[in-house]
Amino acid sequence: MALSLNLRGDLAKLSDAELVERLHAAWAKHDAWRKYPGSSVNALFSFRWPLRHPRVYRFFWALGAMRGGLSGHWIDLLFPLVMSSKLTDALVDATGDDHLALCEIKDITDEIERRVKLRKASAQ
Repeated sequence: MALSLNLRGDLAKLSDAELVERLHAAWAKHDAWRKYPGSSVNALFSFRWPLRHPRVYRFFWALGAMRGGLSGHWIDLLFPLVMSSKLTDALVDATGDDHLALCEIKDITDEIERRVKLRKASAQ
């Protein structure tokens, strides 16, 4: 198991039914983007970083979108910082939305697995 810091307290607060609704919504979002040619991302691109949070995922997605445009200067971080804020949700293109949907699916799956393990442990 990889070392990670889960900052998804929002998922832990949801009931099982709400968690299932979020999972279905994330899959629906991912499936909707698959209709557009070239918009779906592969599993390698949807890598989740050790910090588990949608804003962290979006920051690294935006940083990756600047491939070839990085100069090593601190100003290079300005674009990813702006793109990871809630104010720019509408600016994220199909690839970013698909990436975030895949990360959301993985986070929800992790939360479900955590709950199953906890229930098995308490049943013993």
